[in-house]
Amino acid sequence: AKKAKDFLPFLHRSRKVPAVVEYVLSGHRFKLLIPKETCSIAFSLSGVRCPGRDEPYSGEAIALMRRQIMQRDVEIEVETVDRNGNFLGSLWESKTNVAVTLLEAGLAKLQTSFGSDRIPDFHLLEQAEQSAKREKL
Repeated sequence: AKKAKDFLPFLHRSRKVPAVVEYVLSGHRFKLLIPKETCSIAFSLSGVRCPGRDEPYSGEAIALMRRQIMQRDVEIEVETVDRNGNFLGSLWESKTNVAVTLLEAGLAKLQTSFGSDRIPDFHLLEQAEQSAKREKL
């Protein structure tokens, strides 16, 4: 966790940082390679939560993310680090915020306890969740 906190300024320096998704740990947690810094980080999407390992729809969320972003070039914007050393932020694949994809598919919930003013595209996340609710996904 200390190492992660020390590394945060390097990721804050540039707004969007290129990365490669090495592994999908859950619907909203990933292991990313940062080529510029030649290191791997644990990364979680801020503002959304997917079902946990043994909860319903967990497998679907993981499968969707594996299909969409596994071993792909992505861009991340890091907001903060949690107490376990996981980086929190937003992740884009081909200019699409993947949190929006999860919400539209009904495989994630919006979490507003995290400062929504700090999340880029927050209005898009809200729209995606409302759309999924309307379609009863």
